[in-house]
Amino acid sequence: MIKGFHFWQFIAGIAMFVYAMSLIETSLKNLAGRTFKLFLQKQTQNKIKSIAAGTVVTAVLQSSSIVLLMVLSFVGAGLMNLRSALAVVLGSNLGTTLDSWVIATLGFKINFNAISFPILGISLIGILLFRKNSKLYEATIFLIGFAFIFIGLEWLKNCFENPAGTILEYFNRYHYLWFVPIGFVFTAIIQSSSVTIAILLSALYNNLIPFENAAAIIVGSELGTTLKFLISSIGGIPDKKRVAWGNFILNLVTMIFASLLIHPLIWLIREIISVNDKLTSLVLFQTGINLISIIIFFPILGPFAKLLEKLFNDPSSQSITKYIGKIKSNTSEDPLHIAEKETLHLIHHTINLNKNLLGINQNQKIGFKGNLIELATNYYSLGETYNRKKILQGEIIEYITDIPKNDLTDTELERAGRIINITRHVIRSAKNIKDIHHNLEDFKQSANDNLFSSYENIKKTENEFYSEFQVLLNLSGDKTTSALADNLNIKNRKHYELFIENTINALKENKINELDSSNLLNVHHEIYSSNQSLIKALIDLIEIDSREYNK
Repeated sequence: MIKGFHFWQFIAGIAMFVYAMSLIETSLKNLAGRTFKLFLQKQTQNKIKSIAAGTVVTAVLQSSSIVLLMVLSFVGAGLMNLRSALAVVLGSNLGTTLDSWVIATLGFKINFNAISFPILGISLIGILLFRKNSKLYEATIFLIGFAFIFIGLEWLKNCFENPAGTILEYFNRYHYLWFVPIGFVFTAIIQSSSVTIAILLSALYNNLIPFENAAAIIVGSELGTTLKFLISSIGGIPDKKRVAWGNFILNLVTMIFASLLIHPLIWLIREIISVNDKLTSLVLFQTGINLISIIIFFPILGPFAKLLEKLFNDPSSQSITKYIGKIKSNTSEDPLHIAEKETLHLIHHTINLNKNLLGINQNQKIGFKGNLIELATNYYSLGETYNRKKILQGEIIEYITDIPKNDLTDTELERAGRIINITRHVIRSAKNIKDIHHNLEDFKQSANDNLFSSYENIKKTENEFYSEFQVLLNLSGDKTTSALADNLNIKNRKHYELFIENTINALKENKINELDSSNLLNVHHEIYSSNQSLIKALIDLIEIDSREYNK
């Protein structure tokens, strides 16, 4: 432990600052999230507007992560091209420096304790008073975050009693370039360049670190915040990879150039611009390296975007279809047969999704090796997986509708209609389960034994249903399968009625309250409807197969 260093005050200052930033981000996003999205979407006609939009939105929201998520959604939806997205990223890096300027120019020159606590007190009272007014409530959250920022900064500023001496000598022992990777690692861990700059400004204020070392940490921090998106893009769709890797490469090149220019930039700030204040100089340095990044990449954003598109242009990643994508290499095969195979592919994956949403697959013990494989291959959340099933349905429908109608007989047209109906039934089944996933999670975590028991019964019953359904799916070409499907439908209805009866009895016996009973009834209905949709899809499949069988 360093003498005169208040460790826990230092940790508390960092935690307070991080929490304050998250409050400000959340409140501003809720206050004007749609406004920012529309602004960002509209200002992408050219590179200059895109950079300006990225700068403005990030400066206001103070979160490059939120801006990157917006960009990613726009690129994925086709509302923004990759070149404009990269321009927004450049502007976003510049926008993050705004809070650095506020901290450097105000945070160490004004006693914010004199105003932070009154703001905090009034805002906490406001939370109690404005819960029913969303705008005023979010405004009070913003003010709380604003107060916390300067309270945390005050703690950081005063966590050293003896700022000079051995600490300064310790830092002087190492070459300043060693602090570039330190800045990268530290920022990659905390995922906030704003926190890094706040700590560095506090260190400079207390004479704890040479200026060039602080500048080197700033350089490394520019790359540190990109790591989260880079990791999350592994195995993702090409658009996600392109934006994430584009962001990483932009900041990597910036870091390399800035590392080489640390001394020239310091000389420029001190000798040419004549800024002597250390805190202002550091923020000016941070702003300067982001301006350099814009200057370097602005002329080559177009070619850079094309390079990323070539690097991440895996056809198997672009299309989530299994059979339709191969049609060009096998044009002799019946296109409706290909659509049927793709529909079966959709059904099998939807069954897995439903079972995951229901918690059926969660009890499987896959071991340490299996966990590593799952970690390396499970790139999509349940929500993303559901969306991909909808995209697959759309691709099947588009493929069928692109078949020239003059090439199809009346029987084939009916067959095409049944295939489309099957995809609708399947997606409706997934939607039913997706909509109650949060209820199932609540039942799973409930301290009420009846709710937990209901959750376990649902898993058991549905596991049996899906096992039986998959057997029938494999036998769909058999003549007897239709009767078996009817039996499954009857069984599904009986289970639904039994669940309703048990829920009503539990309510009468005061084992659950009215809200719990409403949630349970809704869950049972959605599960029943989901199963019915799958059975309807199965019956349509049986009808298609039986007609082909009788030809």
